Amino acid sequence: MQNAILNIRKVVGLSLAFRYIPFLLISFCSFCQTLSAQSRNDYGWTGSPGNFYLLIDGKTVLNKETDFTSFPEGLNGIQKSEFALLAGEYLLLNKDSGKFSNLINAIRKEKDLGLAEVLLLYFQDVYFSKKTNGESFLKAWSPPGGDTYQKELIESTRNVLLNKKPAEKIKCSPKKQYYSLCRALRLGSYMSDFKLSDPNHDREYTNLQRILSPFPGVSDPEEKELKHIPFLSNFLPNIADYLSELGFARDAIQFSKIGIVSENLGGRMLPHSYEKLAYYYLVDGDPNSAEKVLKYIIDRQGEMAPTYKNSLYLKLGTLAYLQGDPARALEYYLNLDFLNWSSRILHPLLGEPISINSARDLVSVAVWKSKNSHKAVDALQSVSTPKNLTEDDLFTKLRIIQILSEDEPEVASKLAMDLSFLAQSKGWRRVEYSATLLHGFLQLKTNNLRKAIIEFTKAGGILKEDPGYKEEWIRLNGLFLSHKESTNIRGVKGFLDQALKISAMGHTDDKTFEIKNYLPPSYGSKALENTAVDFYARHGYIHDLLSFMIHSEENSELQEEDSPPDLAILKTDTRISRYKGFYPPGREPWKSQWSEMRLKESSRIREESDPLKNANFKRLTQPLIALFVKDKRTFLFHKDSDSSELEMRELSTDNATSYTAQSALRSTLESFSKKDKIQIYLNSPGVDAAEYLRKEFPDSEIKLFLRFDKREESDSVKKVYGPACDNLFPKTLPEGEGHLGWQSFPLQYYDGSKLLQGKSALLVWNMKVSVKSPNGLRDYEWSCGAESISFRKAKRRLDFRNLPDRIAFTKDSLSGSGWGDKSEDFLDWARFWLSVGTSRLYFVKYWNPESESDINLLERLANENGDPILNSRILKMVRNAE
Repeated sequence: MQNAILNIRKVVGLSLAFRYIPFLLISFCSFCQTLSAQSRNDYGWTGSPGNFYLLIDGKTVLNKETDFTSFPEGLNGIQKSEFALLAGEYLLLNKDSGKFSNLINAIRKEKDLGLAEVLLLYFQDVYFSKKTNGESFLKAWSPPGGDTYQKELIESTRNVLLNKKPAEKIKCSPKKQYYSLCRALRLGSYMSDFKLSDPNHDREYTNLQRILSPFPGVSDPEEKELKHIPFLSNFLPNIADYLSELGFARDAIQFSKIGIVSENLGGRMLPHSYEKLAYYYLVDGDPNSAEKVLKYIIDRQGEMAPTYKNSLYLKLGTLAYLQGDPARALEYYLNLDFLNWSSRILHPLLGEPISINSARDLVSVAVWKSKNSHKAVDALQSVSTPKNLTEDDLFTKLRIIQILSEDEPEVASKLAMDLSFLAQSKGWRRVEYSATLLHGFLQLKTNNLRKAIIEFTKAGGILKEDPGYKEEWIRLNGLFLSHKESTNIRGVKGFLDQALKISAMGHTDDKTFEIKNYLPPSYGSKALENTAVDFYARHGYIHDLLSFMIHSEENSELQEEDSPPDLAILKTDTRISRYKGFYPPGREPWKSQWSEMRLKESSRIREESDPLKNANFKRLTQPLIALFVKDKRTFLFHKDSDSSELEMRELSTDNATSYTAQSALRSTLESFSKKDKIQIYLNSPGVDAAEYLRKEFPDSEIKLFLRFDKREESDSVKKVYGPACDNLFPKTLPEGEGHLGWQSFPLQYYDGSKLLQGKSALLVWNMKVSVKSPNGLRDYEWSCGAESISFRKAKRRLDFRNLPDRIAFTKDSLSGSGWGDKSEDFLDWARFWLSVGTSRLYFVKYWNPESESDINLLERLANENGDPILNSRILKMVRNAE
């Protein structure tokens, strides 16, 4: 079988060059800098195995020369508590009993570090595998002076370490000792609230978002004391796995790095830990970093078992291919050693043991895409077929048919039909299923529609006992395309509706389908979308076309970092089901109870966040416009106030700001029976349309909306909140009958660090942005004196408990003016607030807190309930259509 890969190398003209690189230091890996330096060089561990040092507020407080006979100079009581645990973990990991004794003696000289002492004595028994009095000390210790905070800490610590029970929900503060320990215990307590038997977990998810917010993210420093959690694996075992399976892949990355740093502190590099880190990167949507981590293992580990190296190269090749670089994929694949194969090597996409033939099949795809189809077929055919056929042998033939399908569909069609019959006779359902689908597409390609329909229909019943291998979108795609000229329009539409529903959920990926399911490239998602638009438009399915436009736009435009956290959970959910084989063997994370809860929560989020949920166009009382540009085609949807029907027309332009588009918008508005209030769907073309129509029709109120369901209840704003910043809030507050209550707050209330009673309030957001990068909202920061807040923190801490009903924001609060007189981040900002639950937004170009007329204007905004504002300075946006 080794000849197989040699033949492929000969065909493509590449040779192997094995390099064995000895173990190198972790800090030399450019992508891994955050593992050792932990994001900033002012706090945490940095250096390399054998030469680590610890920084606290920029000062080196520990290195390999430290004797631990006393605490470093200049540390306050809070820093000493953190140092004691960090240093203790370091010494225990390095089995340095002498220096550990010195540290214990130094701790005993401090009057308020008794908790650190008993914790370290307990862990001494654990790490040195001996039984002394550590557990007794932990059980007996009482905090001095009745300190209720430390009493809660010790009780929760005993619960976790001794009684295997969850911790209590301790209130933590960086102004108190043992902050990192407190946060770890608090996180464990909230994790324990998740119960598989509960009907839903939305409150648990909301709480967990807030609890996780102080911990550093992949690139967000957040609270420095939490960059490393001493004894993480003891207090929160497997926390990275559980978080990723709940959908918090970004947090799993950070906790995985903490675990890796602990291993490095003890002089260990465990490839298994790095493999898991790569998996977390992948399910977080960062395949490039995942690839770098796996490559790092190979480059730094030196000698390793050939079967393990095969597993890594198989993953690396697949990652490169999925990123659109088949040539790099082939370079990785050609390092495979087929003489050393094992059942522990998993198929990267299926998560099942992969045979040599199936691995060779993946190599052939890279050859096909990086070289040409002839070389790929030659490589596959160069391996002789054994007399005793296996299912894998037929998959090899199926790949040849897929490759031939582009240039020789008739030949490929006959081969596919023969193969499906052979697989059926052998009882090999997966081959039969894939061959039947492929044969259906080949019949479609040669215009044998009746035979294509038969094949796609037949495929639906083949894998009844193996549903995990099925990809129903592929079959529905084929059924629709082969039926599209049928007179049974309703039946054809059913196939299309189901296929597009799967697409809207983000469960389609052409590259994955090509590799795993042998989908011909010409029948990918883009081809279906183009045909779907024509079908819906031709047959007058206006609502369905609108739904497709909305969901397609969301999938292509919304970025996780600039959107509410729920979007990341949905994306992670999809990736976990797609990349099963990238997790190291021994555990199936997609089957865990945590994954079951994520599936349930994802379903809820997907339903609740749909802009068309509960849409009833008959109940909308104001004229409506929605404008979309899709693949250089522009579609204008509109509905008059006295009409129950939604109408649509395609415009002969590919630009929403062109004269043709603006003329269509103008004529549409002029056709409405009432023109005083017009609502436009909030997307990029919609914002452009609103700006144009506001200038053309100054006597009409033009507003933007996010959701098509009508909100029944009215707001009742009773107060106006603003920042407690110089020159940003009125010095003289309005008083007397008819005025609202005005109140200023520090910035901690703006990012959710402190709970703002936002119900029945309008929040003024007029702080000038202080930090902005080209990456959008994710890097925004606002400052007020010495205080500052970040969007990264706010997006996780703001929820239904502290959201304001209304927000008025100024031009200064966003950076740049790349979009007329607005920031290029305007749309993401508006979508974010309306998505999380704020009912009304007002973009106020400028606002003077010392102007009586401007104060009155804000009170009008707080009180308006559908009343026309008619002020050129104000652009109104609402969550629900009206």
